[in-house]
This record gives sequence, C-alpha cells and structure tokens, in this order.
Amino acid sequence: MHFSGEPAQIAEIKRLASGAVTPLYRRATNEGIQLFLAGSAGLLQTTEDVQFEPCPGLTDAGRGVVSPENIAFTRWLTHLQNGVLLDEQNCLMLHELWLQSGTGQRRWEGLPDEVRETITVHFTAKRGDWCGFWSNEDVSVWWNRLCDNVLPEKTMPFDLLTVLPTRLDVEVNGFNGGVLNGV
Repeated sequence: MHFSGEPAQIAEIKRLASGAVTPLYRRATNEGIQLFLAGSAGLLQTTEDVQFEPCPGLTDAGRGVVSPENIAFTRWLTHLQNGVLLDEQNCLMLHELWLQSGTGQRRWEGLPDEVRETITVHFTAKRGDWCGFWSNEDVSVWWNRLCDNVLPEKTMPFDLLTVLPTRLDVEVNGFNGGVLNGV
C-alpha cells in the first residue's frame, strides 16, 4: 500500500494497518465488565442513592460506605450511564477508575463464595459476548487475568475500533444484548 501525507500521519496509518496499535478500548471493556460484575455481586456499591434503570441489579446492593473503591465505582457507573466513548483519553481515565476501585487487587480465590457464585452466573450467560463465541475460558481464569493488569500488546490489523470508538455501555451489553435494557 502507498500512503501520502505528513510523515507522522503515515507512520500512524502504518501502525494501524499492521495492528501495532495498543487496544486500550479492549482493556477498558474488560475492566468495565469486571466492574459491572463486581457491582452486580455487591462487591462494590455506589456512594449515592442511584438507581441504574438499564440494569437495576447493578445497584441492588444499595448505598455503600464512602470509600475510595466505592467512589471510583460510582464515577465509573456515571460513565456507563452516559455511554462514554472508548477513545484513548476515556480509556485511560476508565483504567484509573478501575485501579482506584481496587478490583484488580481482588483475586478470584479471595472472593466470598456468594460473590463468586453471582459473578459466575452472569459471566456464564454472557461469556460468548464478552470473551468471544468460541471461548470456553473459566471465569476464575478470566477474572485473575484482568487482576494481573496486563495491557494487550497489539490489536488486529486495521482495527477500526481504535479510530471509530465504541461506547462503554454497548460493550458491557455485548452484541447479543440482554444485560442493559434499552442499549
């Protein structure tokens, strides 16, 4: 292929064409799903009285104590409600909220049984959407891999989601839907 333009733009197009772009949206999506599951299981709670209409179960645990973890979850939930675009800047901000939520420090083995059961039910129902149709990855492996906080090295060649970002709520809902009403 031949590209014409400014050298910096050409270099960026070549990186996109080769798949050498770091897919920050993929990390933000997975961390968002993990926060969604943590909230649904009551591991994280909002610091305000919030009712999340698209999925009332996400806030069923009620108002939690004011802590850095719950404040981060509340801020993340606001971005989920607003359908934030998963562009580079927002992905970095969402990652910071994930770090502040402490979710990455909560390995699968250390979660209470009832939390693991709730997460497993939700994850199993959406595994095809969240991990790929053919994935048979166990929820514990998936959860701990996210806790390891490893950034995907590169994306697919010409991955247009790096150019035309999707939204957090759309990705959490998955391509088959059914998690968030009205999304």
